[in-house]
Amino acid sequence: MTYRPLIFRAAPFVATIGLAYAGGYLYKDWTIPKYEGDESLEGKTVVITGATKGLGRSTAKEFAKRNARVILGCKDQDKCIGVRRKIVDSTGNSEVYCSLLDMSSIKSIQEFIRRLDDKKIGVDILVNNAAVKSVTLRSTREGFEKQLGVNYLGHFYLTYALMDNLLRTAPSRIVNVVCPNYRKGEINFEDLNSKNSFDYNKAYNQSKLAMALFTKELAERLKKTNVYVYSADPGLCRTDLNREMRYRKSIIARIFVSPILWFFERSPFHGSQVILHCALSPDLANQEASGLYYKNNTPRTTEEVLDDKALAKKLWLVSEKWTVQRIKPLPIVTAQDAQNKDSDSSKKSEEDS
Repeated sequence: MTYRPLIFRAAPFVATIGLAYAGGYLYKDWTIPKYEGDESLEGKTVVITGATKGLGRSTAKEFAKRNARVILGCKDQDKCIGVRRKIVDSTGNSEVYCSLLDMSSIKSIQEFIRRLDDKKIGVDILVNNAAVKSVTLRSTREGFEKQLGVNYLGHFYLTYALMDNLLRTAPSRIVNVVCPNYRKGEINFEDLNSKNSFDYNKAYNQSKLAMALFTKELAERLKKTNVYVYSADPGLCRTDLNREMRYRKSIIARIFVSPILWFFERSPFHGSQVILHCALSPDLANQEASGLYYKNNTPRTTEEVLDDKALAKKLWLVSEKWTVQRIKPLPIVTAQDAQNKDSDSSKKSEEDS
């Protein structure tokens, strides 16, 4: 007597929600452009960073479908093995390989490149995809602020160190995955490493601006070669990049915020389409297309800051100094470091007394 009427009353509401989600999915599926090229990548090698999750994993699968040899650069080998197995099973392409690559470690990047060289593997397409968003101040093994180190400096060094390889396999392409947050970013050369002051939003936005400027400067340096570079903006995608954000940790926020965000977020598959476009489209194999910012498979007008050649050049020189020449920035002192230091000092004082 009590339950059946409640069920019947709830049925229209549930049906409405279901229709809304179905409509949202169809709308996104129809309006987000897909890459329609059917190129075979047999004999070509693709390297993807951050390939075990979300956007990277989806992009790797799309390349595998086209018979490329796909190298999944990832720091969690156990997870990578599982991802590789799923990609192989779904595509039938067994030429998918896991290779240890921690973008927060220059040493790991060097070892990754050494393995490629030892096996004489030429890289035809490099997708710089790995990214982190950290709400607390953390540093990489070389002492770089985590977001700057992983989102930008690690990829700068990887690309720099692979340049001879990419030139040998030319025509080759580099795709830097970026996002609109670059518009909010500012390159603070006075405190590039966030040593004096840390704001996670500013640090993240700075790393994204750095990546977009890197695309511009790299395109300038690669003129008169057949190596092309692009900034690819996949849009707001459903990934775990924001896993440290407060709304991801709150059960209440998950219940009320996440369903709303779903209508604005793209699936990793939809996000990967612009990466495929930049990596494969025959229309982009020229210097005029190189260095541009792409979203929804079309070049976009960008903020004036990306046209600042002096800024891009200065950033390149600093990045080269920190990663290639290994002249390190001053170390970051995190709150945990300071706490440990105070604790050690207290213990030493007690011992002395």
